[in-house]
Amino acid sequence: MTAWKSRISRAKLFLDIHCYISLLALAVVLLHVLPKLHSIKWSMTWVSTLMLSSVVLSGLVGKYVAKTPILRRNWRYFHIPYTLVFYLIVLPHVLKEGFKP
Repeated sequence: MTAWKSRISRAKLFLDIHCYISLLALAVVLLHVLPKLHSIKWSMTWVSTLMLSSVVLSGLVGKYVAKTPILRRNWRYFHIPYTLVFYLIVLPHVLKEGFKP
């Protein structure tokens, strides 16, 4: 019984860390993008920034709102594929630009 409690507490810790890192990533991306947004027309910058914002918001909804198993399952059907699409959209930018200072 204690093994299950330990596994659950590790999963909750992982989820908490995952959420904090996601919020930190959103803050870093906004700091990276905001100075450039005034001169950028509708572009992939806007799309990827809005997608990241919605992925983080979706994650927070999943953590704090989707408490029942049915809501959690339906939330996962949205959140996981949407996150993968976000990564596929952002990957060319990261590979092209790299991590320049």
